[in-house]
Amino acid sequence: MTRRFRIFVYQIEKILKTRFSKIIEINKKYSHPRLVVNKSTAFALLMLRIYLLFLVGLLIFKFILTARGK
Repeated sequence: MTRRFRIFVYQIEKILKTRFSKIIEINKKYSHPRLVVNKSTAFALLMLRIYLLFLVGLLIFKFILTARGK
């Protein structure tokens, strides 16, 4: 790599670290949930998550079919 490119990459990394440092700090603070969830609630949330993935998959499938013109 050339010296200019390395300097450019270093400057970009420095800018991104300063811009996202507050977001990283907040994410670290809330990385572990503080709520206690019973098993039925956890199961319901899991089912909602699976349903959401199913809907996104269906949306992508429909987009592909529409893009192909079928």
